[in-house]
Amino acid sequence: MNSRWVLSVCVALASLGLAAGCASKCCSSCGDCNCQKSKGEEKSSLDQRHFGEKMKLADSKTVPIRTVLASPDKYKDKYIRVSAVVREVCQHKGCWIRMADGEAGDGLFVKFVCPIEGRLIPTDAVGKPVVVEGTLVVEMVDEDEARHIAEEAGKSADDIRKIVGPQKRMRMSAPAAVIMGLKPGSTAMAH
Repeated sequence: MNSRWVLSVCVALASLGLAAGCASKCCSSCGDCNCQKSKGEEKSSLDQRHFGEKMKLADSKTVPIRTVLASPDKYKDKYIRVSAVVREVCQHKGCWIRMADGEAGDGLFVKFVCPIEGRLIPTDAVGKPVVVEGTLVVEMVDEDEARHIAEEAGKSADDIRKIVGPQKRMRMSAPAAVIMGLKPGSTAMAH
């Protein structure tokens, strides 16, 4: 698949579908951060689901992931809005995703606050366009943490054994995400 096409689709979906943001309020008082539009609300032509807090930045501030990965120091420790495609989802609780533009490389690791119960990001988000807001952090992760993340991503034992020593990682601490194209009710736990 042409990576420029995927990136163009992500940016187009972000600008078309996110103009109104999440119309429902996040239920932060009850701990349920899996917000989605109710049946009575107007839906756009795109099926999108909002997770976490309400988006704060304008659509015009959306930065393609390729730009962030090419110049991480420019965005380090800043609150940004990034568009890409979901490459991996935590298989345990959906508390993180890895997003990319289809090119080789690790992409961007995005960590969400773990839900108290249930699942946050559904596993069928893989391959779907996503827009995430959060603070970009560049960090070193020890071998155990890197292997743990690989295990949660469902990597093979051989791939996990290849992780040796500390690993550099770009991470977004993300309070907000919108994923396009998810099936309604796709929140089942993966075991």
